[in-house]
Amino acid sequence: MNFFIDFLNRIDHILIERKLLLSRQKVLIAVSGGRDSIILLILLLQLRSNWEWEIGVINCNHMWNDFSRIASSHVSQLAYQMKVNYYQSVSPCYYRKEQKARRWRYKVFQRVAYLHGYDIIITAHTASDRVETLLYNFFKGSSTDGLQSLSWKRNLHAKTKKIRLIRPLLSTTRSELSELSHEIQIPLWLDFTNFNLKIHRNRIRYQLLPYLRFFFNLNLDRSIAQFAEILHGEILFFETLSKILRKKIEIKKCKQKALDLRLIRIFPLAIQRRIIKQFINSQFICSLNFVHIEKIRLISSNFFYQIQFYLPGKSRLRVYKKHLLIPSKNFSIDE
Repeated sequence: MNFFIDFLNRIDHILIERKLLLSRQKVLIAVSGGRDSIILLILLLQLRSNWEWEIGVINCNHMWNDFSRIASSHVSQLAYQMKVNYYQSVSPCYYRKEQKARRWRYKVFQRVAYLHGYDIIITAHTASDRVETLLYNFFKGSSTDGLQSLSWKRNLHAKTKKIRLIRPLLSTTRSELSELSHEIQIPLWLDFTNFNLKIHRNRIRYQLLPYLRFFFNLNLDRSIAQFAEILHGEILFFETLSKILRKKIEIKKCKQKALDLRLIRIFPLAIQRRIIKQFINSQFICSLNFVHIEKIRLISSNFFYQIQFYLPGKSRLRVYKKHLLIPSKNFSIDE
């Protein structure tokens, strides 16, 4: 049990060092029934008495296959035996795409946390998940923001209450959890969905990563996870800097928020793109990719012309008197 004790102390140290949790908080643990989330639950229950947490368990049943039903039943029995509050949600429809299923899960997490007064939601994402997410987003042509999408903590907003999502296993590889599960001999269910190679993440996990580990770097998971951690810090810096600069050049024009295009041109290219993206996202929710941002930036560079163009979701942008603005519905291009 020495490995388990050492691992437990390591997680305890991570919680303190990264300021992920405080004592006497209400924490909601997302448990799918797989190995990673079951181990996370066991670890946090072992630490519960020292931290004086109030723990709840939430499970989402996607109704994908028989495993979904069996895993949910297994998690409910564990919660009952461990004497923790248990919450379960069943998918209202069959989500074919993982992205839509993920959005549904997180809405459920937020709703349950808000209604039952939980401060923290905890998921069992590991360093290996971080590597897979980085590679998956890289192949899709994601920005640097997408490459580091799994972070140690982030805020979720459920109505008026801020709820924090944390991932305490983000420096732990899947092989370490495998070793730990053998040592403590926990009961597990095998989800055959994870072996479906039609799912791109599974192909990365079972075909690409083993190849890269064998031929390039045996410790690939840690190396790429470390890169993601460095990237996260640098992106946080650029986001903060861009926000400060955006507020300096954001003004009111024709009763609308606008960016002064004469000033934005003096900034480095990377800062220009971030400022434009932040400005648009501050006005409305819009899914912008690199092509959209670059098109806006290039059009905005010709600020001597009056130009109007549309974004995804039929939202309008306009270059007007050397300013970039988002016109209201009653704003005419002839004004």
